[in-house]
Amino acid sequence: MVIDKKNNLKVAQYGQWDGYPSGNGLKILKFCRNKDNLTALKNNLEKCIFYNNDKNFQETYNKAIDNKTLTPHQNFWFNNFQSRDVGSEILSNIAYCDFDKLMYNKIKLYNNMDFGKDSLFCEYAYCVNLNTNKLMCFSGFNTDKEKEHEFFITKQEEVDKEFKRLDCTKYYGIILVKEYDLNNLPSKEKFLEDLEENDDVESNDDELLFWKLAQKRKLKMDLTGKIFGKLKVIQKTAKRYQYNYFYLCQCECGKKILVLDKSLTSGNTKSCGCLQKEKASEIGTKNINSNSNGILTLNKKHKTNISSILNNKPKNNTTGTKGIYFNKARSKYEAYIQIHNKRLFLGRFENKKDAIFARKEAEEKYFQPIIESYNSYKKGILWIN
Repeated sequence: MVIDKKNNLKVAQYGQWDGYPSGNGLKILKFCRNKDNLTALKNNLEKCIFYNNDKNFQETYNKAIDNKTLTPHQNFWFNNFQSRDVGSEILSNIAYCDFDKLMYNKIKLYNNMDFGKDSLFCEYAYCVNLNTNKLMCFSGFNTDKEKEHEFFITKQEEVDKEFKRLDCTKYYGIILVKEYDLNNLPSKEKFLEDLEENDDVESNDDELLFWKLAQKRKLKMDLTGKIFGKLKVIQKTAKRYQYNYFYLCQCECGKKILVLDKSLTSGNTKSCGCLQKEKASEIGTKNINSNSNGILTLNKKHKTNISSILNNKPKNNTTGTKGIYFNKARSKYEAYIQIHNKRLFLGRFENKKDAIFARKEAEEKYFQPIIESYNSYKKGILWIN
């Protein structure tokens, strides 16, 4: 977040990756330490505007995405100011914006301030407050309403409703854990020491303690040099998903990939994908008339995983419906379907029911013929060689 000298909120950027002090926190600290950076940021803040209520801008951009007609200017805007991968780079992108590439005379940003009201998912946040001349550092996992910062005040009735639905501990807005004078910023070591101290939280909440302990454990763990199946871990990266680190690994076949630590230690990922292909090939040659080979042949014919079609249980999906996702940046539901080894975009919808309807229509169109082929195969009516 960035607040200008007149106490106006000018930036409230959501970042998906590595909001931890050792990640985006240090990058923000480094940016603020350079006075030229802060001066350039101040100069361009007046050109920043939120487009949340600009429906024409959103519709024009969404239409360009759907029709695959994005201009170089639109691509530049998305990659520098909209993508959730931007993270702390939003500060330098604003400060040193190339307006010729942007085309607009204003920097249009999405106001994601409300994300800070959900401290279960907003683990860390930072605010360059030019009004108070402070760098403010916030932390999540707050179960005490009295501790939430004034920027992120929640409504009790909304919290009650949300966490009754989720059937878990109630979480409120994020809390301010530390603030520094922009003219007297701490060293990198002091910064990490200050903020990591706040991870040593005593609590009767088992869920909160689990997240905190897991966060500290993964910070200390290093899998570099270890071998998991066909993968050799080359190095630990700064990139994270929640409290899990990504590791750069090299497969025996020579390919390099990024893998989450939990996928390595659990045994879920043992190669770059070549091991699965080898096993599939073995199954296909063991018994030409076997049930597994028949399904494998059906999969090959339709270029689709039949088991995935028959399984309607969503994985890693917060909407509860397979193929339906909620895009927080656009505040809309998105529908997708995987067919012929391709992910088809079905549209964006204000209402979840409309998104589900679009998904069901697509299932009828694409999945039904494959399911009928599979059912015929099971009954022995159709045999594919």
